[in-house]
Amino acid sequence: MFLSNFPQSIANDTAMRLNYWAASSTEPHLDEMLLSDGGSLQNINIISFILRGVRNIVAFANHVTPLRPASDWNPAAGYSQKDMDPTIGSFFGVLPTDLGPEDTRGMDLTRCQVFASDGFLPLVRQLQAAQSANGTTNGSGVIASSVLTTVRNDFYGVPSGLEVKITWVYMSRLFAWESA
Repeated sequence: MFLSNFPQSIANDTAMRLNYWAASSTEPHLDEMLLSDGGSLQNINIISFILRGVRNIVAFANHVTPLRPASDWNPAAGYSQKDMDPTIGSFFGVLPTDLGPEDTRGMDLTRCQVFASDGFLPLVRQLQAAQSANGTTNGSGVIASSVLTTVRNDFYGVPSGLEVKITWVYMSRLFAWESA
């Protein structure tokens, strides 16, 4: 089973340590605990799917940051957190230039690379093209598919050379749908 082989250091490195007082306790007593949700490792659960042998994945990117359109941002020039959420880029080892420790409290995006960096730019351009063609005209959404090959990630135990097809759904407003 995947979780039985999961290194304890991952939980220690990525979770938040908090003093916790159990509500069922009759006496005030604080215990240090590791508290997190699935987003402490990654908000889009691609890596665990790859480790389980899933080769066709639909990844829903439910982010606060809307994807900046091609008319306002050239992704070849790098990106900031105002251009798009950093989670997708983390799978390619490409992070925003303005990402700081305060932005990833409880989540280490620097260890998530499982695809070659050169696959990031084509994906972002596909997403922007879908946004331009579909996002505001017919309400189809910001969706792009890509076939990617994994690169080795020792932290998560992902081997190199696995081919994965991912359909990326970058959640965004669908103005045509809203106005219907």
